[in-house]
Amino acid sequence: MVGSGGCIASAGGTAVSASAQRDKGKLAGEHLPPVAVGCHVEVELVSQRRVCERLAFDIVPDDNADFSAGRLGAGTPVAKAIMGRRAGSIVPYCVGDLQEVRVLSVSPARRATDSEVTDREAILQKAISKSEQTEAARFSLTVDLKWGSTDPQGIEDTWD
Repeated sequence: MVGSGGCIASAGGTAVSASAQRDKGKLAGEHLPPVAVGCHVEVELVSQRRVCERLAFDIVPDDNADFSAGRLGAGTPVAKAIMGRRAGSIVPYCVGDLQEVRVLSVSPARRATDSEVTDREAILQKAISKSEQTEAARFSLTVDLKWGSTDPQGIEDTWD
């Protein structure tokens, strides 16, 4: 956690106070990217007791959301509150014991690594194969009901 008066790292790697970054955003906000779907965002959630919790996530369409993997759906209350805001913005956010959300940084979302893409493709191919196997077994049962002597278990046992 970072206290309310703590420093944060700017895109250039130097420490900048939250208030200095907020002022910079007001003066030169035009060149800072706004929060939108496809962005990686770092925020601080500030409680009524001024306790801060720092979070980082990618804003994604709701059907791709997986908070445990760092992907926050665009339709969530936090995402809606910060959408269109820029780094340095302080957004009132009265949910539970939270008082505000500070947008610390906005950058393009992290792209999947080659191994992540390969893993996803392998999972997809396994699902396709299972679907094709199920369809073949279903067809076999249909043939068996009509003409007899078809063994759907044989399809499952020999399927790659």
